[in-house]
Amino acid sequence: MIPELPATMSAEILLKENAELRMRVACLEERCRELEEKVGKNSQNSSKPPSSDGYQKP
Repeated sequence: MIPELPATMSAEILLKENAELRMRVACLEERCRELEEKVGKNSQNSSKPPSSDGYQKP
């Protein structure tokens, strides 16, 4: 059970946690975008050799 805190103190804690979570979400969104770009690359749209494409057609 969470002990009761004064309203101003709990608001400050929640605001700080909210800011930290927003920063974390922004970092994860950027990482996701980078990984999606990496997965979408093949020999047609990057400097990768055709042999790295595997058996799928671009």
